[in-house]
Amino acid sequence: MAKRKLKNNHKKKHKELWNEEETAAYFGLAYIAGYTSGGVPYGLTLEEMAEIERKENLVIEEIKLDVEEELEEDDLPF
Repeated sequence: MAKRKLKNNHKKKHKELWNEEETAAYFGLAYIAGYTSGGVPYGLTLEEMAEIERKENLVIEEIKLDVEEELEEDDLPF
């Protein structure tokens, strides 16, 4: 029981000292998914998030190119 109380106090102090953005920046995280039992955050790193965003941008560019090609190929009656 005493250990659980100490762990809960540690988590409360950690959350009081740093907000989530400061914690994420310190640990190199772009998104905090949760915290370990010891209070250490885990989630997506900045590198992982950058890779996801890069892939999303590639997909968006492909869609734009497809739409542009379709518009060029269509014979519009006006």
